[in-house]
Amino acid sequence: MPTWFWSPRGGDRCEALVAAGKEVLVIDLNPLSRTSMTATVTIVGEVSRASSKLLDQVITGERESGYWDNAAALNAALDIISDASVDA
Repeated sequence: MPTWFWSPRGGDRCEALVAAGKEVLVIDLNPLSRTSMTATVTIVGEVSRASSKLLDQVITGERESGYWDNAAALNAALDIISDASVDA
């Protein structure tokens, strides 16, 4: 079962949990933070919005369980952010 935590400046805690063999899910606005890059699963976004969308997915069961590539997810978030910043 995943270990959940949300904490600003939680990079040290996240690293310790992952080193202890825990699966860590975090919601973070910054895909470049140490917490985001260390976690098992990172959702890049605002906490209340992301958690309500996550809960909807869990309740409806629309997603299959399986492998999560956190690095690919962070890169996708960075692509979205960089595309949005140059469209101004």
